[in-house]
Amino acid sequence: MVDLAEERLISSLYFALILCLSAIYVVRVVVSGRARFDRIERHGGSLILSKPWMEGAYWCLQPVSKILLSCGVSPNGVTIFSVFVAIGAGWLLGTGHFASAAVIGSLAALLDAVDGMLARSSGQASKGGAVLDSCMDRYSEFFFLAGAVFFYRHNPVVLLVGLLAIHGSFMVSYTSAKAEAMGVSPPKSQMRRPERALVLLLGAILSPWFTIPWGEGQVLEVPMVLALVVVAWGSSFAAISRVFLLARSFDRAEMVERPQLSSPERQNTR
Repeated sequence: MVDLAEERLISSLYFALILCLSAIYVVRVVVSGRARFDRIERHGGSLILSKPWMEGAYWCLQPVSKILLSCGVSPNGVTIFSVFVAIGAGWLLGTGHFASAAVIGSLAALLDAVDGMLARSSGQASKGGAVLDSCMDRYSEFFFLAGAVFFYRHNPVVLLVGLLAIHGSFMVSYTSAKAEAMGVSPPKSQMRRPERALVLLLGAILSPWFTIPWGEGQVLEVPMVLALVVVAWGSSFAAISRVFLLARSFDRAEMVERPQLSSPERQNTR
């Protein structure tokens, strides 16, 4: 049985912590300017997750990375541990503990950022580590979405939306991997993994506060459902757009590389 008052307390404490960290970073910006990171400069922000918010999050995680580095923790160890944390978040979401799931899911997302920071600062960044990190990201995202799908298993409409969210999120990652494998920079989208994680976590943490009656003695968590809709629609649109953009770019590249036939050769081919 979910204690709604307890979930609302967890949600309130979560936002209080975010506000405190945001205030600390604002003071840092006023005193020393924005924290700049090469990774954020390369990838850039989006409408959902702007660069200042990403810079603030990275700045707050710097002490965590330094502590783990001093303790000799390996980046791959953090990556694998984050998956188990994501499993816990998915289980909490599947049992209706939305705020608790958001807290644990946020921890998993932060660990996903810390492992990369730790790898770069320790000089252990490698292609093998990047592959492991990318694959574990897919598992972590699946477990969280699977928890939502399991919770709404008796609601066919929301269940379908959740399945579309899983498919769309995986297709965005697949098109990125396919483009990189073929030597093409994937087009930027507004529904990358950090954006999807932010939308889903916001949906979960706000759900204890906004529910509507649904069926006999049941309620529907409006923020979580809206988050699933946004991820399902946004990721599907981004994936389909990427498919057509990449297909056209590959076709143009092949036409440029294809040798031009001379006039006699053209006559022989008629």
